Amino acid sequence: MVGRVGGVDVPFLRDEGAKTALMAVVLLIATVLVATIMAAAVFSLNRDLADKSIGASDEAVKGIAAGLERVHVIGVRGDTGEIIRLNVTLRASYGASVALDTLVVQVTGGTTMRSLFPMNGTSGSALTVLRDQDGSMAPPLGRMKVGDLAIVTLDLEVLGFPMAAGDRLHLQVLPEEGHSTRLDLRAPEGFGEARLVPFE
Repeated sequence: MVGRVGGVDVPFLRDEGAKTALMAVVLLIATVLVATIMAAAVFSLNRDLADKSIGASDEAVKGIAAGLERVHVIGVRGDTGEIIRLNVTLRASYGASVALDTLVVQVTGGTTMRSLFPMNGTSGSALTVLRDQDGSMAPPLGRMKVGDLAIVTLDLEVLGFPMAAGDRLHLQVLPEEGHSTRLDLRAPEGFGEARLVPFE
């Protein structure tokens, strides 16, 4: 059998063993090429996932290390039966040092939002130190660190957000540095005779 390629006589194509070896080499090269492309795709995907994972862990560390956490929220009912005041107890999360004099609280009810700043100078709001572990929260308003507790008091009547049973209110506590703390509050469906209403 004569092997011809493009009208040219190619002697080794006459040998069946040589043809088989050439096909095996071409198949091996194709297999290596496909494997290389697949490996590059897998490595690229792994790198992208690793970058996303590192970004997510960095955000989580920032969240743990730089912000305020909700301890509990108590609503106080007025003579009309509505909740007219909220006492929001906050603590600093691990590693945090939050400047209280620049703390902003945003209150949203329905489509209305009010930003309260400074906390002890805005009508309808106050910040009270409950526990100051190291004296860092000294007046006028210092820094809140781990172990410290403070209460943000919101006069909902003055702010225009009194809460009836089932009403919703959204609070966002925005420190100058670190992550914000968002509280989505929903008043219980019934208060009974209780003047103090705990929020879950």
